[in-house]
Amino acid sequence: MLKKRPYLAIIITIFLLFSIINITTNCKASNFHTIYGYVTVDDETAQNTTIKLTFPAKTYNDKTNSLGQYTITIGYDDDLENQIGSITIIIDDISIFATNYTVPQDESLERVDININSSSTGDDDDDTSGDDDDDTPPPSDDDDDTTPPPSNDDDDDTGPGPIGPILDDDDDDNDDNDAITPIPNNAPRALAINGKNLGKINTNYEFAFIAIDDDGHDIRYEIDWGDENSNISDYIENNTVYITHHNWENVGVYTITFEAFDKDYDASSGNKTHMIYINTYPVDNNNGLNGYFIDENNDNIYEMFYNYSDKTKTDVTYENESYYLDLNQDGTADYQYTSEGTVTKLLPSSKQDEENIIDNKNKSDSISNTIIYIGGLSVLVVLIIFFLFLSKKYKNKK
Repeated sequence: MLKKRPYLAIIITIFLLFSIINITTNCKASNFHTIYGYVTVDDETAQNTTIKLTFPAKTYNDKTNSLGQYTITIGYDDDLENQIGSITIIIDDISIFATNYTVPQDESLERVDININSSSTGDDDDDTSGDDDDDTPPPSDDDDDTTPPPSNDDDDDTGPGPIGPILDDDDDDNDDNDAITPIPNNAPRALAINGKNLGKINTNYEFAFIAIDDDGHDIRYEIDWGDENSNISDYIENNTVYITHHNWENVGVYTITFEAFDKDYDASSGNKTHMIYINTYPVDNNNGLNGYFIDENNDNIYEMFYNYSDKTKTDVTYENESYYLDLNQDGTADYQYTSEGTVTKLLPSSKQDEENIIDNKNKSDSISNTIIYIGGLSVLVVLIIFFLFLSKKYKNKK
């Protein structure tokens, strides 16, 4: 049917392309990129300092907390990938350029620390505050021009009030019918974990966790390190990166899990995970090899390999900067893993001998066929020459 109606195939192809683009766009819109860091001015913590991340079409603002930390979260639906923006800080109503910033394509959590030397900034003409007294009308003594008090009418559309219950203030004669209508609470969202993927035993590593609460509630972080240890933070300000450290005493592969809870409602964000390999190195289905190497002696040489397929550990041999694995325990290496990360699947010795015999036979047959071809061609050439010689001799006799 498609051969008879080629236009139908074109329409179906275009529809599929638009569907793929739409799915990709929807998936992308749910991702976030978070920038955080610490701001210092003349090597001193800058508290309550405004940070601005400016792009040609959008600007983000945040203020540093008591530790001098800021956090700016960008949704990928803002279409800012690969756009170059600028980070500035505002000190005494003066904007000071800090650095340029480009939003990466993948979901991530990135730290950008800012240190400003005020002695090198000089007098900045780009004073963002200004003294535009002409634009500010003088206060009036006319009682008729005073601003009326805010209204509590139901039709007031000045925007939502603070988070909390809304009381029905209608002046009804029957107060028993007054009701409390709670505002629905949104659970916080766990965005990302930033930290090492490979590590060594008994070594402290820093990890950064970020969650946001759309209602603006403070957030508590609960972290499971995967080794029967956990952390529970105090409630901290919303959209603030929580930084902590951990070390692992035993060799293994660990999954770090964190969950965020908002204050008062204790609603959960759900889990966000991050995997770290301690004295181990992963091989992800490379040429049929799927598992991880294990350095039990902490000497940067792997002695074993854990195979995901049968959940067993196998001794490995290290020779000439390559590891040799005998997964079927028949005394012959099945795989070779080089320091460059190349995996080669090796044949068993008996099968290798058989393959060598077949290969040698094929080579021998090829040589024999070549010799026969050349010999036959030579005989043909001799016969042609002999025939030409006889023909010439016959003509001479005539």
